[in-house]
Amino acid sequence: MHQVCSSMFMNYDWLKLFQMPYELQHILDRPITDNRKYGASFYLNLKSLCLLANTTIKEYQNQFYDQQLISSHLMNRNEFEFKLNKTIDELRRKMSVDAIRILEVTRVIMHGNQYVSGYFTSWQYQIRPDYTMPLYPVPSQPVLHGANCSCATSSQCFENAFFIDWYTDEIFFVPGILIGCLLRSTLECLYSQSCVDRMMDQYLFYLNTRQSPLALNQSIPSQFQPNNTVNELFHELFIEEYSAFISYDNYYSQCAPTYCSYTIAVRAEFFDIAITMLGVYGGLVIVLRLMITCGIRILSKIYQRRIAPHHFSRETKCASDTK
Repeated sequence: MHQVCSSMFMNYDWLKLFQMPYELQHILDRPITDNRKYGASFYLNLKSLCLLANTTIKEYQNQFYDQQLISSHLMNRNEFEFKLNKTIDELRRKMSVDAIRILEVTRVIMHGNQYVSGYFTSWQYQIRPDYTMPLYPVPSQPVLHGANCSCATSSQCFENAFFIDWYTDEIFFVPGILIGCLLRSTLECLYSQSCVDRMMDQYLFYLNTRQSPLALNQSIPSQFQPNNTVNELFHELFIEEYSAFISYDNYYSQCAPTYCSYTIAVRAEFFDIAITMLGVYGGLVIVLRLMITCGIRILSKIYQRRIAPHHFSRETKCASDTK
Protein backbone atom coordinates (compact mmCIF):
# COMPACT_ATOMS: atom_id res chain seq x y z
CA MET A 1 0.00 0.00 0.00
CA HIS A 2 0.95 3.65 -0.24
CA GLN A 3 3.61 4.56 2.28
CA VAL A 4 1.41 7.20 3.94
CA CYS A 5 -0.81 4.45 5.42
CA SER A 6 2.13 3.06 7.41
CA SER A 7 3.95 6.33 8.04
CA MET A 8 4.39 8.34 11.23
CA PHE A 9 1.54 10.59 10.12
CA MET A 10 -0.91 7.81 10.97
CA ASN A 11 0.57 7.17 14.42
CA TYR A 12 -0.67 8.54 17.70
CA ASP A 13 2.56 10.51 18.22
CA TRP A 14 1.66 12.67 15.23
CA LEU A 15 -2.09 12.83 15.83
CA LYS A 16 -1.64 14.02 19.41
CA LEU A 17 -0.04 17.19 18.05
CA PHE A 18 -3.51 18.32 17.07
CA GLN A 19 -5.07 17.41 20.41
CA MET A 20 -4.40 20.80 21.89
CA PRO A 21 -4.44 21.42 25.63
CA TYR A 22 -7.75 22.67 26.86
CA GLU A 23 -6.22 25.88 28.16
CA LEU A 24 -5.30 27.01 24.64
CA GLN A 25 -8.70 28.59 24.18
CA HIS A 26 -7.39 31.33 21.91
CA ILE A 27 -6.89 28.74 19.17
CA LEU A 28 -10.65 28.28 19.03
CA ASP A 29 -10.90 31.90 17.98
CA ARG A 30 -8.75 31.21 14.94
CA PRO A 31 -10.38 30.88 11.50
CA ILE A 32 -11.75 27.45 10.66
CA THR A 33 -9.14 27.21 7.92
CA ASP A 34 -6.35 27.31 10.51
CA ASN A 35 -4.67 23.93 10.22
CA ARG A 36 -4.23 23.74 13.99
CA LYS A 37 -8.00 23.45 14.38
CA TYR A 38 -8.68 21.19 11.42
CA GLY A 39 -5.50 19.12 11.27
CA ALA A 40 -6.69 16.36 13.60
CA SER A 41 -9.76 15.57 11.50
CA PHE A 42 -7.68 15.61 8.30
CA TYR A 43 -5.25 12.94 9.48
CA LEU A 44 -7.87 10.92 11.33
CA ASN A 45 -10.06 10.77 8.23
CA LEU A 46 -7.04 9.91 6.09
CA LYS A 47 -6.25 7.08 8.50
CA SER A 48 -9.88 5.91 8.28
CA LEU A 49 -9.61 5.71 4.49
CA CYS A 50 -6.44 3.63 4.83
CA LEU A 51 -8.20 1.29 7.25
CA LEU A 52 -11.25 1.01 4.98
CA ALA A 53 -9.04 0.20 2.01
CA ASN A 54 -7.05 -2.37 3.99
CA THR A 55 -10.20 -4.02 5.35
CA THR A 56 -11.73 -4.22 1.88
CA ILE A 57 -8.57 -5.79 0.47
CA LYS A 58 -8.42 -8.45 3.19
CA GLU A 59 -12.11 -9.32 2.77
CA TYR A 60 -11.74 -9.85 -0.95
CA GLN A 61 -8.55 -11.82 -0.43
CA ASN A 62 -10.42 -14.20 1.85
CA GLN A 63 -13.24 -14.50 -0.68
CA PHE A 64 -10.73 -15.28 -3.40
CA TYR A 65 -8.99 -17.94 -1.30
CA ASP A 66 -12.35 -19.59 -0.56
CA GLN A 67 -13.11 -20.05 -4.25
CA GLN A 68 -12.39 -23.31 -6.04
CA LEU A 69 -11.10 -23.62 -9.58
CA ILE A 70 -13.18 -26.18 -11.45
CA SER A 71 -12.66 -27.01 -15.11
CA SER A 72 -13.95 -29.76 -17.38
CA HIS A 73 -10.47 -30.46 -18.69
CA LEU A 74 -6.88 -29.98 -17.71
CA MET A 75 -5.88 -26.49 -18.85
CA ASN A 76 -2.52 -25.80 -20.39
CA ARG A 77 -0.19 -23.22 -18.88
CA ASN A 78 -1.29 -20.28 -21.05
CA GLU A 79 -4.97 -21.02 -20.53
CA PHE A 80 -4.48 -21.40 -16.79
CA GLU A 81 -2.57 -18.13 -16.39
CA PHE A 82 -5.05 -16.24 -18.59
CA LYS A 83 -7.99 -17.46 -16.52
CA LEU A 84 -6.33 -16.58 -13.21
CA ASN A 85 -5.24 -13.11 -14.37
CA LYS A 86 -8.74 -12.39 -15.65
CA THR A 87 -10.24 -13.43 -12.32
CA ILE A 88 -7.79 -11.21 -10.43
CA ASP A 89 -8.57 -8.21 -12.68
CA GLU A 90 -12.30 -8.65 -12.08
CA LEU A 91 -11.65 -8.89 -8.35
CA ARG A 92 -9.64 -5.66 -8.41
CA ARG A 93 -12.41 -3.74 -10.18
CA LYS A 94 -15.15 -5.06 -7.91
CA MET A 95 -13.07 -4.40 -4.81
CA SER A 96 -12.51 -0.75 -5.76
CA VAL A 97 -16.16 -0.20 -6.73
CA ASP A 98 -17.45 -1.57 -3.42
CA ALA A 99 -15.10 0.58 -1.33
CA ILE A 100 -16.02 3.72 -3.30
CA ARG A 101 -19.73 2.91 -2.90
CA ILE A 102 -19.37 2.68 0.88
CA LEU A 103 -17.65 6.06 0.99
CA GLU A 104 -20.22 7.70 -1.29
CA VAL A 105 -23.15 6.40 0.75
CA THR A 106 -21.53 7.73 3.93
CA ARG A 107 -20.99 11.16 2.36
CA VAL A 108 -24.57 11.37 1.07
CA ILE A 109 -26.02 10.41 4.47
CA MET A 110 -23.86 12.89 6.35
CA HIS A 111 -24.61 15.75 3.99
CA GLY A 112 -28.32 14.90 3.76
CA ASN A 113 -28.69 14.92 7.55
CA GLN A 114 -26.67 18.13 7.87
CA TYR A 115 -24.56 16.92 10.76
CA VAL A 116 -22.60 19.57 12.63
CA SER A 117 -18.91 18.70 12.63
CA GLY A 118 -16.94 18.91 15.84
CA TYR A 119 -14.72 21.55 14.26
CA PHE A 120 -17.65 23.66 13.04
CA THR A 121 -16.42 23.49 9.47
CA SER A 122 -19.95 22.98 8.11
CA TRP A 123 -22.32 24.62 10.60
CA GLN A 124 -21.69 26.92 13.53
CA TYR A 125 -23.80 27.98 16.49
CA GLN A 126 -24.67 31.59 17.21
CA ILE A 127 -24.46 31.96 20.98
CA ARG A 128 -25.40 35.36 22.27
CA PRO A 129 -23.64 36.40 25.49
CA ASP A 130 -26.59 38.54 26.61
CA TYR A 131 -28.84 35.51 27.17
CA THR A 132 -29.39 34.96 30.91
CA MET A 133 -32.11 32.31 30.81
CA PRO A 134 -31.06 28.76 31.79
CA LEU A 135 -32.68 27.37 28.64
CA TYR A 136 -32.83 29.17 25.36
CA PRO A 137 -32.67 28.22 21.69
CA VAL A 138 -29.29 28.33 20.01
CA PRO A 139 -29.57 29.26 16.34
CA SER A 140 -27.13 27.85 13.83
CA GLN A 141 -26.05 28.89 10.39
CA PRO A 142 -24.07 27.21 7.62
CA VAL A 143 -20.42 28.06 7.22
CA LEU A 144 -19.46 29.87 4.05
CA HIS A 145 -16.29 28.73 2.34
CA GLY A 146 -14.90 31.23 -0.06
CA ALA A 147 -17.22 33.86 -1.46
CA ASN A 148 -20.55 32.06 -1.77
CA CYS A 149 -20.18 28.31 -1.17
CA SER A 150 -22.52 27.24 1.62
CA CYS A 151 -22.28 23.88 3.34
CA ALA A 152 -26.07 23.94 3.67
CA THR A 153 -26.56 23.47 -0.05
CA SER A 154 -23.32 21.95 -1.32
CA SER A 155 -20.94 19.21 -0.27
CA GLN A 156 -18.19 20.58 -2.52
CA CYS A 157 -17.13 23.56 -0.39
CA PHE A 158 -13.46 23.80 0.50
CA GLU A 159 -10.68 26.29 1.18
CA ASN A 160 -6.91 26.12 1.36
CA ALA A 161 -5.65 25.28 4.83
CA PHE A 162 -3.19 27.62 6.51
CA PHE A 163 -1.98 28.65 9.92
CA ILE A 164 -0.84 31.94 11.36
CA ASP A 165 2.66 31.81 12.80
CA TRP A 166 2.72 32.21 16.59
CA TYR A 167 5.70 34.51 16.53
CA THR A 168 5.51 36.49 13.30
CA ASP A 169 1.77 36.38 12.50
CA GLU A 170 2.82 35.28 9.04
CA ILE A 171 0.20 33.29 7.13
CA PHE A 172 1.55 29.97 5.91
CA PHE A 173 -0.62 28.04 3.45
CA VAL A 174 -0.21 24.30 3.82
CA PRO A 175 0.40 22.91 0.31
CA GLY A 176 -2.22 20.44 -0.86
CA ILE A 177 -4.44 20.40 2.24
CA LEU A 178 -7.98 21.66 1.71
CA ILE A 179 -10.37 22.44 4.53
CA GLY A 180 -13.73 20.77 3.94
CA CYS A 181 -12.66 18.27 1.30
CA LEU A 182 -10.16 15.58 2.18
CA LEU A 183 -10.68 13.76 -1.12
CA ARG A 184 -9.53 16.78 -3.13
CA SER A 185 -6.49 17.28 -0.95
CA THR A 186 -3.03 16.05 -1.86
CA LEU A 187 -0.07 14.86 0.19
CA GLU A 188 2.38 17.43 -1.15
CA CYS A 189 3.22 18.84 2.27
CA LEU A 190 3.92 15.38 3.69
CA TYR A 191 6.52 14.82 0.95
CA SER A 192 8.38 17.98 2.01
CA GLN A 193 10.52 17.86 5.14
CA SER A 194 10.53 21.66 5.39
CA CYS A 195 6.72 21.71 5.34
CA VAL A 196 6.54 19.05 8.04
CA ASP A 197 9.06 20.95 10.17
CA ARG A 198 7.08 24.15 9.67
CA MET A 199 3.95 22.49 11.03
CA MET A 200 5.90 21.06 13.96
CA ASP A 201 7.16 24.53 14.88
CA GLN A 202 3.61 25.57 15.70
CA TYR A 203 3.41 23.07 18.57
CA LEU A 204 6.89 23.16 20.05
CA PHE A 205 5.93 25.72 22.65
CA TYR A 206 3.84 23.16 24.55
CA LEU A 207 5.49 19.89 23.47
CA ASN A 208 8.46 18.35 25.22
CA THR A 209 10.04 17.05 22.02
CA ARG A 210 11.65 18.76 19.08
CA GLN A 211 11.80 15.68 16.91
CA SER A 212 9.91 15.96 13.64
CA PRO A 213 8.67 12.90 11.76
CA LEU A 214 10.38 12.16 8.50
CA ALA A 215 8.61 13.27 5.36
CA LEU A 216 7.39 10.72 2.86
CA ASN A 217 10.20 9.35 0.73
CA GLN A 218 9.91 10.48 -2.89
CA SER A 219 12.67 8.09 -3.98
CA ILE A 220 10.51 5.03 -3.26
CA PRO A 221 9.07 3.71 -6.55
CA SER A 222 5.37 4.48 -6.70
CA GLN A 223 2.58 4.66 -9.23
CA PHE A 224 1.34 7.80 -7.47
CA GLN A 225 2.69 11.33 -7.57
CA PRO A 226 2.82 13.81 -4.66
CA ASN A 227 0.17 15.93 -6.41
CA ASN A 228 -2.29 13.04 -6.77
CA THR A 229 -5.46 13.69 -4.79
CA VAL A 230 -6.54 11.50 -1.90
CA ASN A 231 -9.56 10.57 -4.02
CA GLU A 232 -7.26 9.19 -6.72
CA LEU A 233 -5.31 7.22 -4.13
CA PHE A 234 -8.49 5.82 -2.59
CA HIS A 235 -9.89 4.79 -5.98
CA GLU A 236 -6.83 2.53 -6.21
CA LEU A 237 -7.26 1.57 -2.53
CA PHE A 238 -3.78 3.02 -1.89
CA ILE A 239 -2.34 -0.06 -3.64
CA GLU A 240 1.00 0.56 -5.29
CA GLU A 241 1.05 -2.63 -7.33
CA TYR A 242 -0.64 -5.99 -7.51
CA SER A 243 1.47 -9.12 -7.37
CA ALA A 244 0.08 -12.62 -7.77
CA PHE A 245 1.96 -15.89 -7.47
CA ILE A 246 0.48 -18.23 -10.06
CA SER A 247 1.91 -21.75 -10.00
CA TYR A 248 0.90 -23.98 -12.87
CA ASP A 249 2.98 -26.81 -11.41
CA ASN A 250 0.87 -26.84 -8.23
CA TYR A 251 -2.30 -26.79 -10.32
CA TYR A 252 -1.06 -29.66 -12.48
CA SER A 253 -0.06 -31.76 -9.50
CA GLN A 254 -3.60 -31.43 -8.11
CA CYS A 255 -5.43 -31.99 -11.39
CA ALA A 256 -3.08 -34.29 -13.31
CA PRO A 257 -5.02 -37.05 -15.17
CA THR A 258 -4.30 -40.73 -14.60
CA TYR A 259 -3.92 -41.30 -18.35
CA CYS A 260 -4.03 -39.25 -21.53
CA SER A 261 -5.53 -40.01 -24.93
CA TYR A 262 -5.40 -37.91 -28.02
CA THR A 263 -6.33 -37.96 -31.69
CA ILE A 264 -4.33 -36.62 -34.57
CA ALA A 265 -6.29 -34.96 -37.33
CA VAL A 266 -4.37 -35.26 -40.61
CA ARG A 267 -5.51 -33.65 -43.83
CA ALA A 268 -5.82 -36.24 -46.60
CA GLU A 269 -3.57 -35.77 -49.65
CA PHE A 270 -4.54 -36.42 -53.27
CA PHE A 271 -2.45 -39.58 -53.43
CA ASP A 272 -4.14 -40.96 -50.33
CA ILE A 273 -7.56 -40.11 -51.71
CA ALA A 274 -6.72 -41.83 -55.02
CA ILE A 275 -5.55 -44.98 -53.29
CA THR A 276 -8.65 -45.00 -51.15
CA MET A 277 -10.92 -44.57 -54.18
CA LEU A 278 -9.11 -47.33 -56.09
CA GLY A 279 -9.37 -49.57 -53.09
CA VAL A 280 -13.08 -48.89 -52.86
CA TYR A 281 -13.46 -49.45 -56.62
CA GLY A 282 -11.53 -52.72 -56.48
CA GLY A 283 -13.61 -53.90 -53.60
CA LEU A 284 -16.84 -53.06 -55.42
CA VAL A 285 -15.65 -54.90 -58.56
CA ILE A 286 -14.88 -58.02 -56.57
CA VAL A 287 -18.20 -57.87 -54.75
CA LEU A 288 -20.14 -57.34 -57.99
CA ARG A 289 -18.23 -60.15 -59.70
CA LEU A 290 -19.12 -62.54 -56.93
CA MET A 291 -22.72 -61.39 -56.90
CA ILE A 292 -23.07 -61.75 -60.68
CA THR A 293 -21.40 -65.18 -60.70
CA CYS A 294 -23.62 -66.43 -57.94
CA GLY A 295 -26.67 -64.93 -59.58
CA ILE A 296 -25.94 -66.59 -62.93
CA ARG A 297 -25.48 -69.95 -61.28
CA ILE A 298 -28.71 -69.64 -59.38
CA LEU A 299 -30.65 -68.59 -62.48
CA SER A 300 -29.04 -71.42 -64.47
CA LYS A 301 -30.13 -74.03 -61.96
CA ILE A 302 -33.66 -72.65 -61.90
CA TYR A 303 -33.83 -72.74 -65.69
CA GLN A 304 -32.53 -76.31 -65.86
CA ARG A 305 -35.12 -77.50 -63.40
CA ARG A 306 -37.90 -76.03 -65.49
CA ILE A 307 -36.65 -77.66 -68.77
CA ALA A 308 -35.93 -81.14 -67.43
CA PRO A 309 -39.61 -82.23 -66.66
CA HIS A 310 -40.85 -81.07 -70.08
CA HIS A 311 -38.20 -83.06 -71.94
CA PHE A 312 -39.07 -86.16 -69.95
CA SER A 313 -42.76 -85.93 -70.86
CA ARG A 314 -41.97 -85.74 -74.60
CA GLU A 315 -39.79 -88.86 -74.47
CA THR A 316 -42.54 -90.75 -72.68
CA LYS A 317 -45.08 -89.86 -75.36
CA CYS A 318 -42.81 -91.01 -78.18
CA ALA A 319 -42.29 -94.37 -76.51
CA SER A 320 -46.03 -95.03 -76.25
CA ASP A 321 -46.60 -94.29 -79.94
CA THR A 322 -43.95 -96.80 -81.00
CA LYS A 323 -45.66 -99.58 -79.23
